[in-house]
Amino acid sequence: MPGGNCVRVLLAWSLAIAVALVSVGCASAPPRCECDASALGGDPQVECGATECLGGVPYACTAGGLVHQPGTCGTPPGNPRPAGTPDVLFIAVSGHCFPGCDHNVEYLTADGTTMALAQAFAGHGLDVRSISTTDNFYDYPLGSSSPTDYGFLTLLASLEDVRDRLVADWDNPTRIIVVAHSHGTVWAHLALHVLEQRGAPLPVDVLIDIDGISISWETDTFTFFVGDGWSAVIDDYDATTGTTWPIPVDHPTDQFRIPGLSDLQDIEDIVPDSTLANLEIWSNDHLGVRDSQHNHRLDGSERDIAWFQSAVNHETSDNPDSDGVAWAVEELRVVYGL
Repeated sequence: MPGGNCVRVLLAWSLAIAVALVSVGCASAPPRCECDASALGGDPQVECGATECLGGVPYACTAGGLVHQPGTCGTPPGNPRPAGTPDVLFIAVSGHCFPGCDHNVEYLTADGTTMALAQAFAGHGLDVRSISTTDNFYDYPLGSSSPTDYGFLTLLASLEDVRDRLVADWDNPTRIIVVAHSHGTVWAHLALHVLEQRGAPLPVDVLIDIDGISISWETDTFTFFVGDGWSAVIDDYDATTGTTWPIPVDHPTDQFRIPGLSDLQDIEDIVPDSTLANLEIWSNDHLGVRDSQHNHRLDGSERDIAWFQSAVNHETSDNPDSDGVAWAVEELRVVYGL
């Protein structure tokens, strides 16, 4: 376990996710089937070909390190997703860039953080890919046919495309992992909640929040004009296009009433129901530019949310060699049984 103080939550969903990560065909090693050890009465070993453990608990079958469907190992799914599509897709959303940036740039993938997280799947024969967006509302440069950094509107469209093309009703859907840092967590949570509230959510296995904050997201005056002021940009877009949102996209700070919490919550601290698991990483920044509010579900619970206190500051909390990223890699391995 990496350094720092860590609160681990029993990841009851890990078996369900592992079972869903399907690879067609068995490896040469003999298959080994295991029940969820946390289930009372569960038999830790069952023969492949069965459908459940004692007490009706599904099992995960592995062969050569690959995770297969319940039932007989290597049985191809009856309705497989299109050939050539990824087994795992990371969706990375970077945050504010400072100092000396003329606009907010993509850095989670460019700096190697996405690749570092993807190492959780190394050596298991899985096709792992990523798409990346930034702390912008529009693509940059605006109106360009070849933008260099993608914004919220493209993020939302990409999530809809991923949902329809890679997840849909396939028996072996692409497994989705969303990772965001700083202001990127605001955009990521907004997009997932918008789709959920519209009634067409994107199922996400794991949402990784690295020091998610909304300080100076709506206006930059709080931090002496070092910020973004996205509320005015979104209000202008809505007025021009006639767009309406199911949640206050333009004002995501201190807007959401969550059962059991006295204060109104920010969107980056609310985990959508379409997300199975949430990994929340806090920095140790003494300047106060850091996450200091635990995430909750819409019902007020902390169901399937794990938290890690990093020893590094906000700016470096997303670095590929940071203690928080190392912890997230280990948690991903636990989640997927790797």
